[in-house]
Amino acid sequence: MLIRHLMTDHPTAVSPDTPLSQAYEQMRDQKFDCLPVLDRDGALVGIIQVTDIYEACMDLGRQVALTKSVGAFMVSPVVTIDLEAPVELAASLMLKKDIPALPVVDDGKLVGMVTEHEIFKSAAAMLGAGSGTHRLTLVVPDARGQLFRIAEIVKGLGLSITSLATFHSDVLQQYKIVLRVHADVIEMLQEALEQGGFKVLHSCID
Repeated sequence: MLIRHLMTDHPTAVSPDTPLSQAYEQMRDQKFDCLPVLDRDGALVGIIQVTDIYEACMDLGRQVALTKSVGAFMVSPVVTIDLEAPVELAASLMLKKDIPALPVVDDGKLVGMVTEHEIFKSAAAMLGAGSGTHRLTLVVPDARGQLFRIAEIVKGLGLSITSLATFHSDVLQQYKIVLRVHADVIEMLQEALEQGGFKVLHSCID
């Protein structure tokens, strides 16, 4: 999935001259953790986070801080993400930089915002959460052709894989696969997978 598929279009923005009080009210009313900051030409020059406002209030006192302008406390330069970037790159940047949202740019121009909430929702959707399918967690040898073997077992029972994700295992030369299928009798699939050499750690439906 690409950023363009889950970002919020036409994001609310403030200017460097916007009072902190106004920026805070916009974040509070719209339940935002941050706002992009645009100059008079529409160029992205910073980002103001609610934590920046809290810190300003602690340092200067609330009454004084809230009369100051956004430009004095905004974060600049800004970490951004391209419109055509994959979702996992945004997640990696947010984790690495410890930020709740990223401005989305196209040819250097702000076109949207993507938040950690949207990243979380997309990850849940990709993993099939709440889809009503059967979820199986398998232990798989770290060897070539394992995914093909699993697919052949599922196909042999006339079933289809609805989603699949791989994860590193704590055990060397193994990894874990979370597999989702539509199946009325999941025990038959579990037995076939076990006979194929794949240990089923967990099975449930959600």
